[in-house]
Amino acid sequence: MLVDLVPTSMRGSAFGLMGFCEKAAATLATSAVVWYDDWRVPYYIVGSISVLMSLFAKQFLRMKTKIKEGGDAKDQEEEELSLLGVFKRISQIPSFAYLVAQGVFGAIPWDMMSFILLLLEWRSFTKEQIISFQVAGGFFGTAGAFIGGVLGDKFAHYPHGRVGVALFSVLSGITFYALFLFSKTYIMCIVWHSLFHLTGGW
Repeated sequence: MLVDLVPTSMRGSAFGLMGFCEKAAATLATSAVVWYDDWRVPYYIVGSISVLMSLFAKQFLRMKTKIKEGGDAKDQEEEELSLLGVFKRISQIPSFAYLVAQGVFGAIPWDMMSFILLLLEWRSFTKEQIISFQVAGGFFGTAGAFIGGVLGDKFAHYPHGRVGVALFSVLSGITFYALFLFSKTYIMCIVWHSLFHLTGGW
């Protein structure tokens, strides 16, 4: 939807702002799961909010029909599309296929990182230290998401500028995450983990 609604020159910043909000919320959610002895409570809260947000989006989001050739803005009528209609509209965006492919192939390593809490517990970090990993990762990831979006816009006028920013993100993310996995002290682990989140989400 952002690709369809946001001008190209501001697209990176828009995705950066979305990532900023997403990571801030994820930090609060994961920290709550670790902190509460009964982890089901924060899961109930997150699940309920997700359902409410879907109802909110359905109530207020309206996709408009395209302006007919030779028409003007007054000819553009607001129309509520079905789920299939929304999918057809979005699938006509050229970059949509690339976003889907990125989601499919990029989700594999990111999904593996969902077990980070088990890894930290297995490595005998305390509850407070594990939460500090979540807070630090959320803080730097939130900042990094926005910075990455802004950098994408800044380098967009160069040949393959956005691609270059993305490749730098991937290479630095791999490096920092490997250093995090092989570090043996709490300080170095949280440093590399934070740098990974700062650069890995561009």
